Amino acid sequence: MHFAGFIDPGFEGDVVLEVRPHEESSMELRHGNPISTLDVFRNRRPDKVYGKEIGSHYQGQKGPKTSKHFMPFDYGMAAKNYKKLDREVLCQDARLLMNLRKNAIGFEFLPDNKKKALEQMVSGGFFQSRYDCEEDPSILQLIPYVLVFGPDETVFHYVRAQDIKQYGDRRLFGKHSIGLGGHINKTDGPDFVANSMRRELGEEVTITGNCSEPLLVGTLFAEDKPVDTVHFGLIHALHTDGKARPKERSITTGNMAKIEKLVRGNYDSEDWETWSKMLIPSLYSIYRLSENR
Repeated sequence: MHFAGFIDPGFEGDVVLEVRPHEESSMELRHGNPISTLDVFRNRRPDKVYGKEIGSHYQGQKGPKTSKHFMPFDYGMAAKNYKKLDREVLCQDARLLMNLRKNAIGFEFLPDNKKKALEQMVSGGFFQSRYDCEEDPSILQLIPYVLVFGPDETVFHYVRAQDIKQYGDRRLFGKHSIGLGGHINKTDGPDFVANSMRRELGEEVTITGNCSEPLLVGTLFAEDKPVDTVHFGLIHALHTDGKARPKERSITTGNMAKIEKLVRGNYDSEDWETWSKMLIPSLYSIYRLSENR
């Protein structure tokens, strides 16, 4: 399986092959093992020739060269985010999770016949340091994400804080949201998803009245921003005959909002976090699906 593409007309230097094994078990490569084929063919005169004149990155390379997309480790930012990133969170292979979905991005309902498969993927997941997986889209961090519905077709809506001491992720500062959730920690076991949701809800909001158990309704994946590409949403819904109100300083304001108002509002603006923007069009459907279950 190749990832490097074509050798462009005009290229000079060592050809470095980028290969990845399909085998899940370990394998040994020895000198002289064939690992690829090289096809040579004649083409027409190109509209431009690879080289330094057009700013080509790999011209004249000797041996492997760092990709132009390489980002050196930011020690300064790592130091600032030490407490946030220096912990292990539950992850799973991105390919396995995406096989549960029909569409590459967005929210979609999870059929009942696939819920067991998702449960197995969660129980078969592995814990990885956020330092190692925060910029690695090949493994996804599992995020239980709960919508809190109230009477008269309402849902809890809030705005995140903009103070690093109150809310530790600058990427979501001041964003509007309708979901509550976070990473799954080792201490959330053995029922990792349920205990994670219970912990996050208990930390972030106070819910009055009778409350149903969170119901898994679907999955969500986005690619809008770097923060989106390394997380996989497990979307849940719960209902209360009371209401939810903010509990911690990471939420500046929060209230039970009419679903109709959100659906008809300007939720596609940059004021909203990506996951909430993707969920709002399906709020009525999620509400009705989970209302009597």
